[in-house]
Amino acid sequence: MRYRQKFAYLLLGLITIVSGDFLLSHVFAQAPTKAQIAFVSSRVRQGGDDIYVMDEDGQNIRRLTEHLSDDRYPSWSPDGRRIAFESGRDVSDEIYVMDADGKNFRRLTNHIMADGFPRWSPDGREIAFVTIRDWNWEIYVMDIDGKNLRNLTNHGAQDGFPAWSPDGQNIAFVSNQGGKIRDVYVMDADGKNVRRLTRSKRPGKALHPVWSPDGRKIAFTAYRWDGQTEGNIYVMNADGTNARRLTDHPAPDFSPTWLPDGQRIVFVSSRDGNSELYIMDIDGGNLRNLTNHPAGDAEPACWFDPNAARPVSPAEKRPFTWGWVKEWRKGLFR
Repeated sequence: MRYRQKFAYLLLGLITIVSGDFLLSHVFAQAPTKAQIAFVSSRVRQGGDDIYVMDEDGQNIRRLTEHLSDDRYPSWSPDGRRIAFESGRDVSDEIYVMDADGKNFRRLTNHIMADGFPRWSPDGREIAFVTIRDWNWEIYVMDIDGKNLRNLTNHGAQDGFPAWSPDGQNIAFVSNQGGKIRDVYVMDADGKNVRRLTRSKRPGKALHPVWSPDGRKIAFTAYRWDGQTEGNIYVMNADGTNARRLTDHPAPDFSPTWLPDGQRIVFVSSRDGNSELYIMDIDGGNLRNLTNHPAGDAEPACWFDPNAARPVSPAEKRPFTWGWVKEWRKGLFR
């Protein structure tokens, strides 16, 4: 009887491995094979924004969207198969999702008031976004099919720019809850336990928070006005301590995003006369220009790396891990 049980565990384990390999190949069938950066550009339609994708070195630029209305704020799904974005193609701004090759558009929200700035959760199950459907800018979250909408902030202040922590437990965001100044805050993923991280001095503000891959730091944009608008990239600990400025240029630097290795940051800068994407090390050194086009390249330079992605099971929408195999091994060798 004991040997039959062991054989059953062994058979289950083999089935799990084979099915796991099938799931992995299925999940990545439409995912990019190289690290990619999605961004927004008006290089084809002057004054009109479309979504593009390029390799991590700035090469192999491909246009994904082509519409008279602006398409903005791309956000990769954790498995790299889909991109959520904001578009005004149906009168009001709504949240859409498309495959990573720009095909198979689906509309997720449908409201007369604007919805925008989607951000995919790390587990691939939810999308956080900003909306004015309550006559005030609030942060909502919904399932990836557009259902089960919940208001996370529900505050009289203006809340925006949501950013999930890598473990999915927290969301950093921007708000003027402390007064007229916009600062970076963080809350639990259910909207509770709100904490203020930055305290900008008037008339400045902090925008565009984004977590480092290890969840220990947050990069953001800080603005101040002393005769001209100026934006610089800063990084701080996840609890708001030890803020350090990484860029120092008269032209605006903004919209940072971390690369999966946690050692580099992509951001937008107007230092060459128009908006371009740049990359730098996390100490602000080794600055390089990724795009160089007369038209503007901007909006969060969202990153997807197939080597860092967590495959998501289409059936259960949860990561496939070797923990499943470990479970049957425990039974096999008891």
